[in-house]
Amino acid sequence: MANAKATWLSREAKKAKVLVDQIKGSSRRKAIHDFRVCIKKIRAVVSNADQPDDFKKHYPALTKIFRKTGRLRDLQIIHSRLATLPSWLHAPVANRLIREHQARRKKAILEWWQQTERTERVMSELQA
Repeated sequence: MANAKATWLSREAKKAKVLVDQIKGSSRRKAIHDFRVCIKKIRAVVSNADQPDDFKKHYPALTKIFRKTGRLRDLQIIHSRLATLPSWLHAPVANRLIREHQARRKKAILEWWQQTERTERVMSELQA
């Protein structure tokens, strides 16, 4: 059982690493979503039901980037939902404001990634 868990975690960590590179390259919606789902799965398997804060203690860099991408993902979802409203077509200023806010979030994430020690920390946490 432990071997199966380790194999699964290794496979998910490899997926997360590929997604990290995709996020660093473009911060596309799908890559951000898939990365967050992957980290949620890892967190669910790694976390102890009695100690839910264990993940935060042992994986601080993953927790940090998970939160940062979450803020951007929330904006992406909000924007996609607003775009379905007929009145949104007549609200170019609001549309522009949301897009600008998304761009600032993307920039903050990419700047965070550009610091080598942070990227290395995320990668080392994924290998643990």
